[in-house]
Amino acid sequence: MVTKVRRLRQTVRGRDRCIRPSRQNVLVMGRHGGGVSRGTVRRSFPLLMTAAVLLLPACSDEPAASLVGVGRTPPLEVGSVSLPEVTNSDTGEPFPFAAADGELLVVYFGFTSCPDLCPTTLADLRAARRRIGTDADVVDLAFVTVDPNRDTTEILRRYVGSFADRFHILRTTDTEALEDAEDAFLASSSITTLPDGEISVSHTAATYVVDSSGTVLVEWPFGIGVSGMENDLRLLIEQLKETTNP
Repeated sequence: MVTKVRRLRQTVRGRDRCIRPSRQNVLVMGRHGGGVSRGTVRRSFPLLMTAAVLLLPACSDEPAASLVGVGRTPPLEVGSVSLPEVTNSDTGEPFPFAAADGELLVVYFGFTSCPDLCPTTLADLRAARRRIGTDADVVDLAFVTVDPNRDTTEILRRYVGSFADRFHILRTTDTEALEDAEDAFLASSSITTLPDGEISVSHTAATYVVDSSGTVLVEWPFGIGVSGMENDLRLLIEQLKETTNP
């Protein structure tokens, strides 16, 4: 019997490829080490936006005139939501989804066994921060595991630490708490045990940049790439500088 642990909302099925049906989300699926990873990518990243990303200079110090990622009106407000942080201890002190004053917080929901979406996104973020240089010191990262039963704190620390030198690891086995956090970001995930015992994990593949008030400034669909992230972070960092030093 197939056991569905959590329900994935607004997804379409695909196998080992990215499909673009006339539905709200796109499902990407891959296999790795006896597990299956699937991520939903919102269809708010049209061809024109894709072209804009491709046209960005590979290593430009000058950002584009506007954000490449997706902005909402009104924006998502997530500052009132928190999850236990296990970065330095297993006590799990509540960590609110808001950046420190004068900084930016990048939030990603994923899992360490993910074969494609998670490592690609985190590697792109690492490369974007390296391109920006010391200005990127104000960019923090919060990684939320959607697979807490397999993602132990030790595994999470090694995994996230391989992509960033500054980060927060958020982990909870409370299904409702995780769903509440996902709902705040309009994200979702599910874990399914297949008849052969294989584990299938589905999750929203978007990345979110949050300010100190808990406002989501921009959402990055999967595939925005290093240049898209670099562009948007440069713009947001410049806005921070203007706010801090008017």
